[in-house]
Amino acid sequence: MSPYIFFVLAGLLLLVACAGRAKDRYNIRDTSMAECPSVGSCNPSHKPLCARNSHGSARSFSNPCIMKVVNCKDKTDYARIRKGFC
Repeated sequence: MSPYIFFVLAGLLLLVACAGRAKDRYNIRDTSMAECPSVGSCNPSHKPLCARNSHGSARSFSNPCIMKVVNCKDKTDYARIRKGFC
């Protein structure tokens, strides 16, 4: 394989990897380049869920959007474990 093709393929792989990250602006793993959304930007729908973080703490949220906002603002990693309150 010629060096030119190698660099082109490496550049394309890098571009695809970076584009995948840009799809989710509020990804909790990389909030340094994006501001966190406000709770006011969430749909007011009431779809309660129980979530747990990596430290084992459980918490109820009114809906998934609010959980994402809290994760972003507080730098937490809550993930849904079931529907309904904890």
